[in-house]
Amino acid sequence: MGIRGAIFAISCLFLASPSLAQQAQFYVYPISTIDGLTNATDNALIDPRVREILGEDAVRKIADTFVKSTADAYKGAVVSGPQVRESFAVGASYRYMPAAECSDDSAFSVPIKRAYAAVLGITRGSIYTVDKKGVTELLIPVTLNLQIWKPEKSKIAFSVADTIYTPFRFATSEVQSPAAKALIQTTLLENINQQVAFLVQESAKTFKPKESVIKVIGKDGAYVVVDGGMEAGFSVADGQISGNLVGRPGAKGDDEIIFEVLSAVSGYAILKPASGGATPAQVQALRPGAQLRFEFESDADDSEKPVLLPITGFDAGSADENSAAEIFSKSVGFASKFQILTVSRSATETHQIIVNQTRCASWSKYDVKAQATQRKDMPSFFAKFDLQQTDVLRKEGDGGVKTEDEFAVLASVKLFDQKMNVHYSEVAVEPYRLTKTAGQGLQEKNAVQVATKNALLKLSANFAKDAKLESRELRIAKVEGSKFWVPAPGITLEQLDAAKLSTYRELTVIAGGKKVLLPLRLGDSSAMELVGSDLVVTFSKIDNEYIPKAGDLVRFAGLSKPAALKIARCEGEDFVSDRTVIKPKFASVFIENAINASPRLQMQELTEGLDGRINTLLSAGMFRADIKAAQRPTACFQPGFAIRVDNPKCEAGRCGASVLNGLITRFRLPAGPKDIQAAQRTVVEGVPELQREQYFSLQSMVWFNQLQSELKKKLVSFP
Repeated sequence: MGIRGAIFAISCLFLASPSLAQQAQFYVYPISTIDGLTNATDNALIDPRVREILGEDAVRKIADTFVKSTADAYKGAVVSGPQVRESFAVGASYRYMPAAECSDDSAFSVPIKRAYAAVLGITRGSIYTVDKKGVTELLIPVTLNLQIWKPEKSKIAFSVADTIYTPFRFATSEVQSPAAKALIQTTLLENINQQVAFLVQESAKTFKPKESVIKVIGKDGAYVVVDGGMEAGFSVADGQISGNLVGRPGAKGDDEIIFEVLSAVSGYAILKPASGGATPAQVQALRPGAQLRFEFESDADDSEKPVLLPITGFDAGSADENSAAEIFSKSVGFASKFQILTVSRSATETHQIIVNQTRCASWSKYDVKAQATQRKDMPSFFAKFDLQQTDVLRKEGDGGVKTEDEFAVLASVKLFDQKMNVHYSEVAVEPYRLTKTAGQGLQEKNAVQVATKNALLKLSANFAKDAKLESRELRIAKVEGSKFWVPAPGITLEQLDAAKLSTYRELTVIAGGKKVLLPLRLGDSSAMELVGSDLVVTFSKIDNEYIPKAGDLVRFAGLSKPAALKIARCEGEDFVSDRTVIKPKFASVFIENAINASPRLQMQELTEGLDGRINTLLSAGMFRADIKAAQRPTACFQPGFAIRVDNPKCEAGRCGASVLNGLITRFRLPAGPKDIQAAQRTVVEGVPELQREQYFSLQSMVWFNQLQSELKKKLVSFP
């Protein structure tokens, strides 16, 4: 029997006008391919041994379970891929037809705009082995992900994931036997099938697209302002959305209007009829008080928040980092001051599978590739995670029957911009005690995962509360050609090096007591220079409609620290003080966190190969991928530490000592080298003589965490 892990759903519904909302009629069709197993994926997070266990026959059984579970969970609303076409079948009653063919005109069919594709995938499969005195223990965690796609938009509308841990215990001499292999396959398949059914049931309970009636509150030229914003479900990232005028007389189907979503903030959205998306009569009907019916799959986020992309990887060594990014993204959610963006490298391949199995629809009508490449939510900021663990200190009692394993984990995050300037960092430490009796209890690997998740939840809560960007809002004084002038006293060009520039025009419409702000879409290329105290911006335009004019607002988000010294980590190893008894790998995390808190130091993230990893993610998300590694600044720091044991005394296997522990930062500055340290002396007793390294590994993380605050104080006015 398996042990279930945590569930994370990225879609929940919170509508602006619940009284005017009702569940929409929609249909789900399961894709009979297991993403990551059936298709030729190169996901290194799936152990080849798991693929071998789940051979072709097992994969077919999982796919059959998925299709059957979907049919059971969505009774009356499930169809097959060939039943998804351009319109409802005339005169045909509902019927689920798994073997439908495109040539069967009498088959019940549904329009693609009313259909959602359900895709099951395996995102992680690992095998952990522990040998103990003739006994081999196996632990096989498998993570499944169920995605529900809006196929014609190439958009994931909902996602839910679940991890199940299947343990085994064999005599070492039998672990490779045919009987053991058969038991592993049978048990794993049984647990995965239960997992599939569970995920489908969760999706059916949670994924409920709603129709919501939204009112027009004002109009300024072609711009239509409605009284539901991000909380209703409007999203700039979606590009276009169709709405239906409520109560407008006319021919059937004459009430549909295709809108472009220009802005979606709390309280309102700005829409504009798309080119060819509305008739003159429909445009005229879009007056204040007019009502529009929209269908939303989920809530959205404020389109004016800066976009943040957590850094993930696609190789076998990225599993922990990817898990950290997933927990962080779900935990932070809409609470932070950023839009959290996630990217899947297999998205393009998955969508092609959906297209292939929706073969009766006319895909030529939907330029999905063009939609996908016109991304408006290019991330300006990135989050990089680091997870560390101490050694495990074991204590035994009751003649060895009871054991207590003690360790600590660390989770950290850095927020940085496209020029690798770090704007914020956070560290969370989670100590953990694992108690077992006669060997029974949570496995160490599971305990580490629990502790790591706790640390990440703590980290995410602090990030949502404290992470913010230095911002400035100014007004344009004049515009000439492709340049505009902004009075900007006290701002330097260095501060604006990688700041996100946004321009807005105040419309005549009032929402929430304030004028509605229309984002002006400028081209990506811009250049800035200071002329006296005026900032002169040379911009490129997309079209004449969005050319800035005097009086428009300019907002800069992500200004670097004023008059701060740019600094990066020196090349080479950490500094280790004389007579230090162990060499933990995590001291630098605390030192970097203290440096990032200093108003006088602007750290740059120069991890080797990071720019390449970011560009790989951007390419997978169909963004422009041109992030470049920052130039190494002239100033650098070498992190260091001390764990020095003085006057040790041991008796009956237990030791006491006075321990000098500290964080040491060796700066190499243009003015010369300088050391800053935070240290304390701690008296310890009862240290197991045979586990001195494990004890000091654990304690050093606790001590360094305590010493952070002292180091931060010393760096406030440094250099």
